[in-house]
Amino acid sequence: MSVRLLTVCICLLALISCKKESIIHVSGKNPVNGVGYQGLNFAVIARTNGMFEAHYKTVYRGELDENGEHVFNLKLKNNKSYRLVIDQPKSNCYYSDLTYVLKHDSAVMHANFEFADCAYLKFRYHNISCFNNFDHIKVERRSQFPDFSGFEIPAEYSGCNDFTMPNFVEVPMGWWFFNWEVTKNGNTEYFEDSLYLQEGEQKYYEFNY
Repeated sequence: MSVRLLTVCICLLALISCKKESIIHVSGKNPVNGVGYQGLNFAVIARTNGMFEAHYKTVYRGELDENGEHVFNLKLKNNKSYRLVIDQPKSNCYYSDLTYVLKHDSAVMHANFEFADCAYLKFRYHNISCFNNFDHIKVERRSQFPDFSGFEIPAEYSGCNDFTMPNFVEVPMGWWFFNWEVTKNGNTEYFEDSLYLQEGEQKYYEFNY
């Protein structure tokens, strides 16, 4: 081995072995009420790219404290990539993400995860003053979490409608926002309302038009 190649190898080893530890702050909380999820487990998984396949190894395991937080130090080697994965709470109807990619060039990292416990909604759509079969209602139902995928398609009914959902459905707790438009005899009116759901709460809501 030439002196120049040996020098390069020594420098590379020095960069890998002498890298300072990063400080990683993990947080798992409910943004609706600020409550932390005590006892949630997480792990840091290192990936090494081999010649034919990648190799994975768990290099750290932890658990969130009573405030839903955990802080630890970890040395990230330049020849590996790292991701932090966290478990979901048992009663969970929303999460922002379950994975956080660790960055080699960051001395301090904040892996913040958001969860929301489940509540329950049930709707009735009742045309209480039907004009004719051309009556129409269109209802949009949105959670305070913009990326929640439930109720993406508006509820629409025509004519002398009276429909009640057969069952309550699981939804994230927190604020819900309703916007609906009603068309009768060629005239369209617009309405809006909101309600708050506690953890585990059931609410029955009627759209009477």
